[in-house]
Amino acid sequence: MTGKLTVNSSEAADFHGDIALFETDGTKTVDVDADAGLLRLYNGSSIEQLHISGDNSTGGLIYFYNESGATTIYMDGEKSSTTPGGLMRLFNGSSKLTIVLDGDAGGEQIAVADSTGTRTISIEGEEAPGDGAQILMYNTSGVQTLQIDSDSTTAGGYIQLYDSAGHATITLDGETGGDGRITTQELAITGGSDLSEQFDINAPKTPVEAGMLVSIDPQNPGKLIPSDEPYDRKVAGIVSGAGGVKPGMMMGQNGTIANGEYPVALSGRVYALADTSEGGEIKPGDLLTTSRIPGYAMKATDAEKRSGAVIGKAMTSLKTKKGLVLVLVSLQ
Repeated sequence: MTGKLTVNSSEAADFHGDIALFETDGTKTVDVDADAGLLRLYNGSSIEQLHISGDNSTGGLIYFYNESGATTIYMDGEKSSTTPGGLMRLFNGSSKLTIVLDGDAGGEQIAVADSTGTRTISIEGEEAPGDGAQILMYNTSGVQTLQIDSDSTTAGGYIQLYDSAGHATITLDGETGGDGRITTQELAITGGSDLSEQFDINAPKTPVEAGMLVSIDPQNPGKLIPSDEPYDRKVAGIVSGAGGVKPGMMMGQNGTIANGEYPVALSGRVYALADTSEGGEIKPGDLLTTSRIPGYAMKATDAEKRSGAVIGKAMTSLKTKKGLVLVLVSLQ
């Protein structure tokens, strides 16, 4: 016998062993095991609702049950001697594991599952020793489809997307040889329709505007000027953005000669300023070149002069003197 048992403020004899409490109808509601350090609580139907264990050789345990006796919450103070972190598991009414909080899974971890018990999200505080955190997402078949990784101190973060078979299809890498990189099999661009490069344009007499034809500036390497002579073989492209059609892809390299203020379309579809006073009416399919009017295109009617001076083909018509023409840019 060890200790004393006190009931209704009256001290009884020494007591050692179990204590069981019952309702007036004989239904057990409380069970205490002094040797195992165990407490069980039951509902009015004798179904266990709470289980508290003070010594499971690796730390305390708490179980919560629903009214049917199914485990809904499991809390472990020390899941094992080799991985001494705390652990919590939550279950739905069908006893499917839906949330896991792990204090020591090679770094803290939160895992979330759907109603079938299939893991859908995993948040890891440490992907591997020395690495940063990561978030993993899975489809309803349990196949990983998304990875967001902060990576280690020597590498940048990245995002990786997978197909339904678990094959990586898109990678956004924050640091590849010092540069960011996107890797994918197919790239669909819906915000614009031309491929542009960034250029500085010297235009002291004519303000730069979208739709202007521009030519290579022979006095300033890497820069452009508004075109101002017919059949100019130095023609380089069209300033993008006229007629509401924006660039689809813009290229340039900051801090080098291969950069600038204006997007100049080198390929694709772009609206251009055009004039019919010299080359005549423009129809779809006509070849276009530079004109005397700064920045304006005209129909290239002279077969000998237009070689090397064609900016592309007209895709719309222009009957009046000046206006916008949609051009399929193709330097020739």
